[in-house]
Amino acid sequence: MEKNRLIAKLLILLIIVLTFSQCTTTKIRKPSPVVETPKPEPKPEPKPEPKPERKPEPKPWPARIDGSSPVNKYDQHAARQPHKPEVKTIDPNSVVKEVVIQDTTLRRATLGFSYYKKIPMEETRDFRVNVVIHGSGSVVRSNIRKIEKDELQFINQHDTSSICFIDSIGAYSKLKVSLQCDPADFTITPFETEEEQILDFAKGNNWNWKVRAVSKTPHSASIAMIINAFTPDNVKIKLGIKEVNIGIVISLPKTIWSRIWDFVSDYFIKILGLIVTAAVPIYVGMIIKKKKRG
Repeated sequence: MEKNRLIAKLLILLIIVLTFSQCTTTKIRKPSPVVETPKPEPKPEPKPEPKPERKPEPKPWPARIDGSSPVNKYDQHAARQPHKPEVKTIDPNSVVKEVVIQDTTLRRATLGFSYYKKIPMEETRDFRVNVVIHGSGSVVRSNIRKIEKDELQFINQHDTSSICFIDSIGAYSKLKVSLQCDPADFTITPFETEEEQILDFAKGNNWNWKVRAVSKTPHSASIAMIINAFTPDNVKIKLGIKEVNIGIVISLPKTIWSRIWDFVSDYFIKILGLIVTAAVPIYVGMIIKKKKRG
């Protein structure tokens, strides 16, 4: 009996040992990760197709002048076949010519010109012309003097120009004024003006030339002023006075003494003013000294 008990105990002990060893050698398994299954995306709802817009029916084209049926661009038959223009012969007698009405009024104008009766050798002077429609000589004179005052205020020019008038000349809408001379006497150059001008009926017109005496000897010379008016057909007409001859004396150049005299005469008033300005304080000082002594 004891042997049986001993055997039974040994078997139980062996079973316990085997069980413990199996527990120690067994690895602990990690739990497997949970994989989420993707949810199916919702399908977009189909958009309703837009309804085609109804185009308005084209209006029928008006009938042609010749009475034939109109051709509409929506006509398929007309689109397939190119349009052939009709070729018609035109009677030249039936064509109405366009008539341009031009100003044919002959106006009367006053012409004034300023010049210098004497020009020293190798010196330059101005020759001016002013034209006013339906104006007077006084208006022309004031216009020329105003221009001379504005242009010559910074130039030491001692002589004064002479002004002459032509009271009535015929003119339409365009006038040409030119100067002619012997090239051995003068050189004439237009100054910022055109010889041929369209007339300004409100303000008038101005011409200006630079006249330089180039003659080597002093003598009496002349300049011819040519005046031409133009009709609306651009044809020159003969005026009552077409050419005006103007006498000008070419004089000897100025000497040193004449230039000194011109300088003194120009600045005489200024020199006299300086002398008076300096003399007055001296005179007043002398009077004060006398009063103190007395």
